[in-house]
Amino acid sequence: MVGVYSDYGNPSPQAMIGLAEFTNRFPKVPMLRFALRLPPSEVAPLAGDLRDRFSLDDSALVDQAGIKAFSLQVFERTFTVTGALNTLTLAVAGVAMLSSLLTLAALRLPQL
Repeated sequence: MVGVYSDYGNPSPQAMIGLAEFTNRFPKVPMLRFALRLPPSEVAPLAGDLRDRFSLDDSALVDQAGIKAFSLQVFERTFTVTGALNTLTLAVAGVAMLSSLLTLAALRLPQL
């Protein structure tokens, strides 16, 4: 074993080993899942070829770069929401301060 890492988005335990080592250690296990590392320009053509050749649906192949791009978009949106919530909080605090100052001013008017 080379290392252990936390993958917070994946609840399933997984191990990554070379194909030759896997077949030596587990010869009777059917080979059902594979991971490929390709240059970005080769991902779409190979995915299309695999879908056509083996009649796979879209859920059978996972493009990690696409998932990462989507997660970064969601992550960026959280900053937009955070900014809006900060503005809303500031506005509520401003209204609260204004109303308390107006109340204090109204209470002091009879003293003048």
